[in-house]
Parts: sequence; structure tokens; C-alpha cells
Amino acid sequence: MGGPPLMLLYEKLHIKKDTVRGCNAVLSVLQFRVIAYALTGIFTREDLLLYVAVSVAGLSGLCLGSHLAARMDQATFSRVLVGLMLLCCALLFASSAGLTGR
Repeated sequence: MGGPPLMLLYEKLHIKKDTVRGCNAVLSVLQFRVIAYALTGIFTREDLLLYVAVSVAGLSGLCLGSHLAARMDQATFSRVLVGLMLLCCALLFASSAGLTGR
């Protein structure tokens, strides 16, 4: 489980921002499931370049997030978290309505 449900849980339980960021780094950036995908044949050599590119983008986002988090208090972090939940909700509705261009 991840994404908006996890963000809602963090917000409602008033989890500190450093804990949220640490959990998300482990769950999102490290991508332990890729090992299982590689072992089962779901992840192939052709996927390697894409995975490396996405990993670099994820690590760049992690660095940017660390920089921004250092300048943000807990209340601001909570507002940003709620904003991201609303954005994810809007994108989900747009996708289900066929507004994604696909």
C-alpha cells in the first residue's frame, strides 16, 4: 500500500515529517520489489535502462525533498501533504474520466 492512503494515514496520526520521509524513501526509492521481479522474469534486461532512469529521477527528488524539508516546519509539511493528497485525488478522477489522453 502506498500513495494517498498512506499519506492520509500519516496526516491523521500526526506522524513527524522525518518519519514520513524515511518510510517513503525505503518504500519508494529503494524498490525492493525489483529483485523479486528480476528473479521471476517480470523484470528483464530491456527494462534496465528505464529502471535506472526512474531511479535517478527518484534519487533527485529525494535530494530536492531533503533540501525543502529542512526549511519546512511540521505545520507546513502537513499542509503540503494534504495538497498532495488532493492532487492525487484529482488526477485519479481525471484518469477514471478518460482525461489522461489515452
